[in-house]
Amino acid sequence: MWEVPSKTDELDAIMLCRMGLERTLPIWQAPDTTLREIKLLTRERSQYQKKKTAAINQLHAYKNGFDVPKIIIERLEQEIESLLDTIVIIEQQLSVLVEQEKDIKQTIDRITKVPGLGVISVLTVLAETNNFSLVNNIKQLVSYAGLDVQLNQSGKSSKRARISKKGHRGNGNSHIRKALYMPALAACNSKNSSLHDFYEGVIEKKPCKKIGVIAVERKLLILIYSLWKSKEEFDVKRHQSQKEISCTIQKNKSELVLTLN
Repeated sequence: MWEVPSKTDELDAIMLCRMGLERTLPIWQAPDTTLREIKLLTRERSQYQKKKTAAINQLHAYKNGFDVPKIIIERLEQEIESLLDTIVIIEQQLSVLVEQEKDIKQTIDRITKVPGLGVISVLTVLAETNNFSLVNNIKQLVSYAGLDVQLNQSGKSSKRARISKKGHRGNGNSHIRKALYMPALAACNSKNSSLHDFYEGVIEKKPCKKIGVIAVERKLLILIYSLWKSKEEFDVKRHQSQKEISCTIQKNKSELVLTLN
């Protein structure tokens, strides 16, 4: 795809025409009605969660502040209670939609067997990708979520690699990243999780916990896609055995290093 330094309606039309002639583009498919409704509800829930967190932080500041009128604290507590009630209602609406769709329910039941992955997280991924109809492979999915690594190097200048947050369409899906952040954090902190060793391996090479959490986010996203595509059940024993194999290999490497020294 060629680039031009300027932007006008005429140049945009030429670019779009050339793209249509040079590439075989997939036929656009309208989003599934139920998944679209789920997407709107999960996004609405996320907004209320953000408001709730801000209100709780504000309440903490007021309670620890000097001489804050009691009526202000009471109003804020009422607001938090109202936000919590709204979140519960949205979750109930989501539950009803899932129960109505047999395929979605079966997918959710299978994938939520992965430790740390909850219904809302998986629903968000499915809804934001229209049940993965927007992606054809893992690389495209990771790029769509903005979890692909972006390098910035020119001549002697080299900046730290970071996730792009852009996606293959120019706007990485932040809703997917938000939905997987807490499950990834839980997996990183759980020593019983097979992803904990993966996390430890990442931060051992690059001593930055945030990089490790993002790597686990990407791993969880790929796992969701793989389980959806294969229609298989999550096998805890298989992942546990992989963890044991990894530990054995690491132990053997350590023993070899000690022997050589």
